Amino acid sequence: VAPVVLVRGQIVATWRHKLKAKRVDVTLTKLKGWANAEAERGATLMEAVQAQANDLAAHLDLPEAAVK
Repeated sequence: VAPVVLVRGQIVATWRHKLKAKRVDVTLTKLKGWANAEAERGATLMEAVQAQANDLAAHLDLPEAAVK
């Protein structure tokens, strides 16, 4: 699994995660295409990233995820 955010087949961010006691912290590194993707998708881009982070937390049996 590659730790990337894809929008229309282009990598617009990479991410890493760190486990905490009751959550997983996901840190994004936004790349060149992020601004265009954000302009195109608006708030739904971060909502999609948060949804995937929540799925990761659930997979790890943690109650929440924080995206930074």
